[in-house]
Amino acid sequence: SAKQESIDVQWPRGTSSTMALNAVLASAENRRLNLQGVSSDEAVGVRWLPHDVWPEAKLRKVDPWHVASMALSEFQMAARRGTPLARLRSRDDSLPDGVRVIEPSDTDWKDVKFLMTYPMEDGEDEVRRAVQAVDAAASFRSGRDQKTRTKTLRVHTNPAGHRAALAAQWNAAPAPAQIAASGREATYDLKLLNKPANEVLSQFAGAAGKKLAIDDNAKLRSQALVILDATKQTLSQLAQTIAAQANLKVDWGEQVVRVSLPVDDSGE
Repeated sequence: SAKQESIDVQWPRGTSSTMALNAVLASAENRRLNLQGVSSDEAVGVRWLPHDVWPEAKLRKVDPWHVASMALSEFQMAARRGTPLARLRSRDDSLPDGVRVIEPSDTDWKDVKFLMTYPMEDGEDEVRRAVQAVDAAASFRSGRDQKTRTKTLRVHTNPAGHRAALAAQWNAAPAPAQIAASGREATYDLKLLNKPANEVLSQFAGAAGKKLAIDDNAKLRSQALVILDATKQTLSQLAQTIAAQANLKVDWGEQVVRVSLPVDDSGE
């Protein structure tokens, strides 16, 4: 098949999952689409996708196939290998033939290899070693972006290999000079809408290189949906904000982020 060109795509906060996927497909089809105030009825052929409300996104120079695949994965779905993007639209809004639901017993995806391109300022050797540690047959190609001339590394491997590449790239990334010089924690601007507290806290802990531990009696409450509209907060501050919404207690330790019920609720 012809090589898919990269796209720029964005949608505002509160966009439905169907409209977000529609925006990706429309961008790949070179159709202009303004999502501000657009009715979901205009998401032609993609209303088979389950409903969700997503935060704002601005994606630049991305492979539309990868973005569409990530959208499907939110609902334990995947496009069958070789399915053209256009086949993700169905005439009667039923599940397209090219899309399947991934069952818990289905582990074939673990062996499927795919290509991703990583911007590479530093740490290429570390990324190669990390990938080869989990996939000795992985292949690599160094290059440069045709427009920006920044260094890139193309990696062809399985999901475990790409997770290793991302982790190695993250660990090799230098801290911003102003933060490294002062020793201050990095701060973030972040908006989230209707996301499970446990998933958000897991992401915060992972970004800080820590493990998340949720007490058994707090696991049900940690599934509560939360919203966030924070400016210039550290990861630990963001975690405390999320915990307060879900009526949980968070201990931001050196290596482990522990989530528990408040003392008043735990019976201690």
